[in-house]
Amino acid sequence: MGGNLSCCKLDVNTLAVATLKQGLEGVRRKMKDHPELWLTIKELDLKDDGNASFNSTKFCFEGVRVRADIELVGSTAEIVAEIGSQAALKLLDMVGVSTASKGELAGKEFSSGSQKQKQKLVSNSTSLIEVKERHAPSTNRVGGGSGTWTGGSEHKSFEVLITVNMFRELGEGDVGIEIKGLGTSFTAAQAALENESTRKNIEIALSKMATEVIKTKISEKLEQFKPAQ
Repeated sequence: MGGNLSCCKLDVNTLAVATLKQGLEGVRRKMKDHPELWLTIKELDLKDDGNASFNSTKFCFEGVRVRADIELVGSTAEIVAEIGSQAALKLLDMVGVSTASKGELAGKEFSSGSQKQKQKLVSNSTSLIEVKERHAPSTNRVGGGSGTWTGGSEHKSFEVLITVNMFRELGEGDVGIEIKGLGTSFTAAQAALENESTRKNIEIALSKMATEVIKTKISEKLEQFKPAQ
């Protein structure tokens, strides 16, 4: 009997790499409340053909590549505080925005920029106000990002490429995540990604995602071992 239980336990804790990949792709998780900061996994590359299995209680995957979207939902001021005025300015360029929102952002830059930067900001601000007058609010994808504008609330997103080590050493503890590389084609946001709190938020989100997927898959396997009623 003891041997059978040991065998069952081993089978339950063993998962296919493909199961982890499929379970994580498409998952969306909030990282922060103000502004709302969301992470959505679009693609996970574990450097494996998917046929291999691993012990879910103790493992280490190195160099895992994650393609994901980061979404920001909040006021212009909140987005500026999160990613900086230059990056926010470029995100706002991706869709027609209100004169008030654009003026608020241009004002923040104007008060601290050089004379040349101020002239450029005045030009950009005027151009975007004209876009707002010609087009209704819409959703667009330009230069690696997208966004919408509705009644003063901004909803923007851009793609990131993350390289991590994913590991578990404590049996049923949370999956550990260590970011080894973090970049984006939306270069204006790169500085914000280097912020320690942003990196920590991403690590925590990925950890929770992976932990929940593994727990769910283990629970599903346990159900299969339950004797029929």
